[in-house]
Amino acid sequence: MTDTVTTMGRSIVQHGPLNNRAYLMSPHPEDVPWIVEKLYKLASTKGYSKILARIPASMERIFLEARYVREAVVPGYLISGEALLFVSRFLRKARGRENYPDRVAQNFALIEKHTRHHHVRRSDFSAIRLCKKNDRVEMAQLFRQVFASYPFPVDDPDYLTHTMASHTRYYCTTENGRIVGVCASEMDTDNLAVEMTDFAVVPEMRGRGLAAYLLAEMERDMCSRGMRTAFTIARTLSPGMNLIFKQMNYSWGGTLVNNTHISGGIESMWVWHKRLKK
Repeated sequence: MTDTVTTMGRSIVQHGPLNNRAYLMSPHPEDVPWIVEKLYKLASTKGYSKILARIPASMERIFLEARYVREAVVPGYLISGEALLFVSRFLRKARGRENYPDRVAQNFALIEKHTRHHHVRRSDFSAIRLCKKNDRVEMAQLFRQVFASYPFPVDDPDYLTHTMASHTRYYCTTENGRIVGVCASEMDTDNLAVEMTDFAVVPEMRGRGLAAYLLAEMERDMCSRGMRTAFTIARTLSPGMNLIFKQMNYSWGGTLVNNTHISGGIESMWVWHKRLKK
């Protein structure tokens, strides 16, 4: 079961029962403010309990007046220097309450204790390379092995082929000819910004710094392509990836409460961001 990506006017929206939400991924200025009411009608009709919107800071007032709350921020995301905001409206009170407050607080305290500046030893792993179309089946199998569920259909080879051909670069490293780690950069070339996402490492390779190695190589490539800002959305219940981003000089940007269906259930997510180039 996956959610649907569609359009409202000239804006891009994902919605469906898996994440139990409507997600305004890319609002077009000409669609605001009427899209606010359209999103509410969609969520109400479908019975979704959350609406998430990723918007420029200049649109925030319109959404706050419609009972949204700011959950996270990525400073300087837009090419103009304007911040990108994640704002949400909870249509059921329970959706706005953290399901695992003690675990989330414990993980955040753990991450805050760690210092930054993580140094990756390249010699520990095979060279990172860009994934190709003929890798898509093995990549999908790896995503399926690592995640019991995921907010986007990365376990579908056709989805991987489609995103490879548009805005996403996938990277992998191998051991004995087998892909053992994958990650992706979803580029917003209009704003010279990129989401560092889709990290998946086979269980037997975890704890060896492979994810940090992948992230470091991905950052080098994105810098060479002129990207200025990087961000990620990471699971609050999984401190490992959050530690890596903290150690690689990413700053915490906020919490998306009960936001994403991943690894079998709805979880809250942390937003992290980093300036790659001035």
